[in-house]
Amino acid sequence: MSSRHSQLVAASKTYLESLRYLVSPVKAMGTPVRGSDGEQLRRNGKPVWSRGQQQPGTADLLACSPHGRFVAVEIKVGRDKLRPDQAHYRARVERNGGLFVEVRDNVDVLIALHAEGTI
Repeated sequence: MSSRHSQLVAASKTYLESLRYLVSPVKAMGTPVRGSDGEQLRRNGKPVWSRGQQQPGTADLLACSPHGRFVAVEIKVGRDKLRPDQAHYRARVERNGGLFVEVRDNVDVLIALHAEGTI
């Protein structure tokens, strides 16, 4: 996860909370696996991560509007695109009446919520 990604997650979370949304960040990536010495384990030179607890494709932030509407926020940086499992998750959210927002900069959440009439 890049620092830009982390910044956008934090900014989106703060903005949604300022609108009185209930927001939960999702840690789908899991956590670093550490050895007894506290150092992150490596396999073939690459860091080892534990399996995340969320279903693959789950958005980065899950929220509920003050009026009860489900909102899923997926942060994308640079040329990143939705993976197939994320596109499937988006379709499920929208099919069930929720709002799926793909965020690439700090104003995307505002634009999407305004367009949907949720603010």
